[in-house]
Amino acid sequence: MLAQSTRIARCMNFETLTARLIALVFTLVSLGVAIPLLLVAGSMRHELEAQSSDHLKTIATYAAEDIGRQILTRRTLLENVASVIGATSDDMEAVQIARERLSEIMALFPSGVVILDASGEPLVARPARIWADGGGTISADMLAGDHGFTLGRPAISRISGIAEIAMAVPARDAEGRRRATVVGIVPLHSAGFLDVLYRTRVGRSGGLNLVSARDGIFLGASDEDNALKPVPPPGVHQQHDKAMRGIYTVAVDTRGGNMVEELAATVPVPNAPWFVVARIPTSELFAAVRRFDCTILIACALALVLVLVSATLILRRVLRPLRHSAELADHMVNGEASYAPLPVERADEVGHLTSAFNKLLASLVASRDEFEKLAHSDALTGLANRAAFDKAIVRYLSRARRHRACLTVLFFDLDGFKPINDRFGHDMGDAVLTAVAERLSRVARQEDFVARIGGDEFALLLDAADDTDEAFIELSSRLRHAIAEPILVDGRAFHVRLSIGHSCYPRDAETPEGLLAAADRAMYRDKQQQTMYERTSLIVDEIPLSPDERSTQVA
Repeated sequence: MLAQSTRIARCMNFETLTARLIALVFTLVSLGVAIPLLLVAGSMRHELEAQSSDHLKTIATYAAEDIGRQILTRRTLLENVASVIGATSDDMEAVQIARERLSEIMALFPSGVVILDASGEPLVARPARIWADGGGTISADMLAGDHGFTLGRPAISRISGIAEIAMAVPARDAEGRRRATVVGIVPLHSAGFLDVLYRTRVGRSGGLNLVSARDGIFLGASDEDNALKPVPPPGVHQQHDKAMRGIYTVAVDTRGGNMVEELAATVPVPNAPWFVVARIPTSELFAAVRRFDCTILIACALALVLVLVSATLILRRVLRPLRHSAELADHMVNGEASYAPLPVERADEVGHLTSAFNKLLASLVASRDEFEKLAHSDALTGLANRAAFDKAIVRYLSRARRHRACLTVLFFDLDGFKPINDRFGHDMGDAVLTAVAERLSRVARQEDFVARIGGDEFALLLDAADDTDEAFIELSSRLRHAIAEPILVDGRAFHVRLSIGHSCYPRDAETPEGLLAAADRAMYRDKQQQTMYERTSLIVDEIPLSPDERSTQVA
């Protein structure tokens, strides 16, 4: 496959980015072969689980039927003996018959046999001590009621110290009256009774469990000694909970305090309120599938490494011009290089992209310069706007602190301007503001900063100014004189005046806000010193002009 890929690659034109990406995709698609293999592993797991479920159910069914047959054999024997005893005329005859069949009964009930009369007193007890301790595993419900065969609750015998279970059948006369009760006791762990439970193994670590749903206890297991131990409480083992309710399934569930995941089958035992559980840990069941998965993962990892190496070599060559262009662009963004067109190294898609980027860069630079100008200049007067002034006062103040110098802030507005707008309109007012801005710019020094704050308000920053009132008086006089000259607009001479206030760093304040507030207060004090007439009167002189002069004159 690799040789074929090489031949195809040589036939392709590697001067185009498209061809290189096709080669990379072809390599990555080769890796996709691993996906069907992983799907096969999943299918193997599903099929193995289905087959193992059938196998487990077969094992559990076989064990349950074998245990059921053992119980049925003992029940049949007890019923035969009980029918004979029930037909006798007195207790002596019943004892004689029991003794004659004692060896037959003891073969199936090695722990002992007891025949009780109607009052519950023993007629025959073998061995004799089996009744001397008060009955052992024989419960009272075996001696009362009208039920037939009774399977007792398993218990630890006080005589033998092992787990035993008693089975009882009533002996009735021709009228159906109970004449006696035949009881046989058998150890749970005895040959010929539950030996199928102990000799059957499922895999290396699986096995069988026998559970009494009626008594809520384990009766035994093939791989552990759990006889007479209580079953898990409800909610711990879902499959077990269903079996306790008579719902028998095959499913994957967890078991034990260490939460071992197992595949288990539950089957009821005939002739008893018991059920058998055949189980095997999924760690053992799916071991072969996991080994296959590991092999696939290793193969996929090796293929991925090969693809990554190939892709790295290809992309380093393909994207080298693009990477170089990106580095140059980073230098421009970080201010380490001026904005300039990027070099076009090849006439492929990367080269076309670089050329398009250069056109975009030129457009962005032009737009940036325009936006920069719009963002920091007043559209009407061309002076700096409020945003630019706020940045400038921070910069000037920082420099004044660094050099331990003074900084003077002048704040002023126009008196008599509002009547111009009210009487002649905003166009005429804009022309007056433009003329005022031009005159302020002529008075200010090159190192000073002039801005229009808004409306008819202006501000001026005097860098390294003297902290003296004489300097302010001299500058304000020049400003007032410049603005006092008539402003000629469309054949009219407008007269406006300035109200000026100033503040000094560090005398009046040490922050931009404080300096502006102090200058604003000083300006209003200056305004209050003027008469109401001076602040609000409108003085306009009519000047005869030709039509051409009216359309062009603003001074």
